[in-house]
Amino acid sequence: LTGDVGLNLFKIAIAAGVIALLFRTCRMLGTSSLTAALLGTVAILIAAERYFVRPELFSLLGVALLGYILHGYRSGRVSAIALRWLPLIMLLWDWLHGAVYGVVLLGIWALGENLKYLVRRQVSLPGCAALPGPELKELNFWLAMTLATMMINPWGLLSYDIFVQLINGNPLVQIVEEFRAATWAEHYPFWILLGITLTVVPCSWRKVDPTTLLTAVVFAVLAIRYRRAISEFGIVVVPLLAVLLPAL
Repeated sequence: LTGDVGLNLFKIAIAAGVIALLFRTCRMLGTSSLTAALLGTVAILIAAERYFVRPELFSLLGVALLGYILHGYRSGRVSAIALRWLPLIMLLWDWLHGAVYGVVLLGIWALGENLKYLVRRQVSLPGCAALPGPELKELNFWLAMTLATMMINPWGLLSYDIFVQLINGNPLVQIVEEFRAATWAEHYPFWILLGITLTVVPCSWRKVDPTTLLTAVVFAVLAIRYRRAISEFGIVVVPLLAVLLPAL
């Protein structure tokens, strides 16, 4: 009803929501307000071309929202009640755009947190300690409920067809611009941020949480291979930098 003006205002609201969620996530991790604000803004700027009026906006907001809930729950700043929203969030996300990045993020988080718990007595983990048994059980339960909810939603599963076509080598999908590799000429802000991350991690490795690092690595690989994932990399790497940069 509001035409182009309304759509652009909605886009700006989504971008502002992403920055606000990143800001709150960074603050929960002990970062100063200035650093949190700068990191949230950088996450937008390295992939500003992805913030245009299309359903992809819901995925950008979804990644930031999941990050806020997961980091908040692990740090004890967000209650377990927030985990109960995960099935609904992923259900709506699938309906609005296709929650493939949410599936990747939740899968990495489940793998990382469970591995940390299993090796907690054999290995001295840097960064964030493993979740206690009851908290991990609660997380696993709601992640399983989320997966079950997504699997029984046929409309959501249909949104993943383009990724099946990509894996199968469909030539029409292969030539889509956003599925091509990132280049320096077009995406140098991403490469600069990646370089900063690769520099900071070895310098402050004792503060690196394995799950957060694994998340950043997976999304970095996706962003290098598929430029479409650059914006998601910017969102998931912010919590890692929020912990490591102040240590420098």
